[in-house]
Amino acid sequence: MPKVTSLKWIMGRDVRHSIIVGPTIHRHLSLFPSLQRLTLKAKFQDLHELELFLGLCCNSLKSLTFQGIWFRNSRSRPLRLGCSSNLCSLQKLAFERTRSSDPIYNEVVDLLLLFLKDKVSLQTLKIRYDFTVSPTSLERLLDISKETLETLVIEPIGVAEPYSRDTSDYTRGAYSNQLCSI
Repeated sequence: MPKVTSLKWIMGRDVRHSIIVGPTIHRHLSLFPSLQRLTLKAKFQDLHELELFLGLCCNSLKSLTFQGIWFRNSRSRPLRLGCSSNLCSLQKLAFERTRSSDPIYNEVVDLLLLFLKDKVSLQTLKIRYDFTVSPTSLERLLDISKETLETLVIEPIGVAEPYSRDTSDYTRGAYSNQLCSI
């Protein structure tokens, strides 16, 4: 399916099985050589399986959205980030949470920083729901993308009214063409 550019991989949080990247998933993801946008909501066996999954589909990704990532095992096998895997084409990255009990994304951000490798073209970063990323992980992500990032959106769920300021470029925590210090 070489014309498919967008994939939503959505699994319920409470499913009995978690993703283990084996030959079937490898074959499935190889059907999408033109994949540019990926939305993930899934339970992985551990962080290592997420690494393998992203490694199979990340080389041409321009947009990556996490709507929820859970791990069956909190301890992960050692990461083996392959030299051929990178996210240097990634322009848009979003972290969303659908429930307050969902885990934070620190380990996921640290894994993405390994994939980004110093060749960053990230232009848009969206973090939804009350800092789903620790300040340290967020700071490292902002630092590596400071030359290319144009839009930063930090949007806590449950904010009824947009924050009102005199400047027109500030809306509901969104900063365009500028970075705030965190």
